[in-house]
Amino acid sequence: MAMLDIDGFKEVNDALGHEAGDRLLKIVAGSMLSTLRPSDTLCRWGGDEFLVILPGAGTSELEAACERFRNIVGASDPGPDRAGFVISVSAGATAAVPGEAVRKTVARADALLYEAKRSGRNTFRVG
Repeated sequence: MAMLDIDGFKEVNDALGHEAGDRLLKIVAGSMLSTLRPSDTLCRWGGDEFLVILPGAGTSELEAACERFRNIVGASDPGPDRAGFVISVSAGATAAVPGEAVRKTVARADALLYEAKRSGRNTFRVG
């Protein structure tokens, strides 16, 4: 499971309005969808956060997925209303523990996301 957050999203909403923020959400979601396996699931978790379920992914696959997300989102065209704006995401990812409640896995991914955000933008942590 991976939890991702769009870096600088609040600034886009504040400076350019919520319509621009909505367009940015669609750009990021579309970019990430293009990298998923058929078995993966992407959903908007809330605000500017996305949750990705990656069945069967271990640590190396989670790292590779986060790097793919980071690269594909970074290569996305932010659109004319965001000239000079570079899109990036930060992520936290973790493998589920057998028998563990889903909310605990989500909480672990979220904690790793915040660790990534504290260490800078456009990065990820896997644990």
